[in-house]
Amino acid sequence: MRGLVLRLAGLNAGAESTMRLIGFFDTLVEQRLGLDGVLVMAARVAECPVGLAGPGPDGVAARPDGSTRPGGPPPGAAVRELRGGQRAWLAREGAPQPFDELLLERLALACDAVLSRRGSEAVPLDPALLETVISSTAPLPERARALRLLGLAPSGPLTLLAVDGGRGPEGMTPLLGRLPPASAGRRRTAALGSVHAVAVTGPLPERLLAPAGFRIGVGPEVTGTEAPRSWEGAVRALRFAGTSRSDVGLAPVVEEPAIYHSSLGAFEVLARELSGPAISGIGDLDVLDALAAEPGSGTELLTTLEVLVQTDSLRAAARELHLHHNSVAVRVARAEAALGYGLGETVGRFRLALALALRRLRDNPA
Repeated sequence: MRGLVLRLAGLNAGAESTMRLIGFFDTLVEQRLGLDGVLVMAARVAECPVGLAGPGPDGVAARPDGSTRPGGPPPGAAVRELRGGQRAWLAREGAPQPFDELLLERLALACDAVLSRRGSEAVPLDPALLETVISSTAPLPERARALRLLGLAPSGPLTLLAVDGGRGPEGMTPLLGRLPPASAGRRRTAALGSVHAVAVTGPLPERLLAPAGFRIGVGPEVTGTEAPRSWEGAVRALRFAGTSRSDVGLAPVVEEPAIYHSSLGAFEVLARELSGPAISGIGDLDVLDALAAEPGSGTELLTTLEVLVQTDSLRAAARELHLHHNSVAVRVARAEAALGYGLGETVGRFRLALALALRRLRDNPA
């Protein structure tokens, strides 16, 4: 490779030199070099700085001596647009060389190939990169570099999801299929302890339903370098999330919505301040636990109560559950008898909603 670089550095504009240059960049892609490696090799061939810039002012630049640094294109640099708003650039002092246009074109194609390879969800990511991105203690330059290595713009929009699930053979595939397609924005996933972190640059739907076996918390949209704030919000939201189930005796499948941090409101203080031991011994939770443990019908009853507090009437809950409203009324009456208060009034429903929220926080410690 070094010998090829030396030969290419003396290129002229002839057809043979053109084919050598094209073959050079094809070789970089075939050898699966990372983004920094592609830029460094291109800078050595060009004998001038080259780089890749994000949609904002951030980017990475490489010099012929093999060094890299954060930075965008200097004034007067030649620029070639990539998909997703990124730009490959070449900055030569003095007159352009005959092969500069072709070199920049091939550099853009090579960078696009590297970023597309990273975008494949089948390629596992080094979890240390996402750990750095979401760490509130990581220095800002390290976080920005990790973002760039993941193909994410430090100044671009980013939303973090905290996901409990995806441990089976299909992994995260059921969830990724419900997110906007990769063409609408980049997606990066990594297993971090007992949960997955999912970083998404594209817009998310206003309501996202969790596949069976998954629980999802969605953080606020932030810029890439503010990712720790989005992750913290996603983790707090996850504590309130329920698990979608494929078989609870109801038709169709009971699908739990993802919990968005923006929907927590005043409930966020509970996730911030309360741990499992602080919630133990509350009478309403003991009753809910007993109802949930009833053989055959406990899960259905708890699901009915969850839906009830999210709707404005028994009939609305029945429509959501695809049941006759009399069936819902029978379940609610049984719950009222056990709880010792009615659920037809605002105060009773709020008390039930609070008890259900506390029960989820107890069962899902931070």
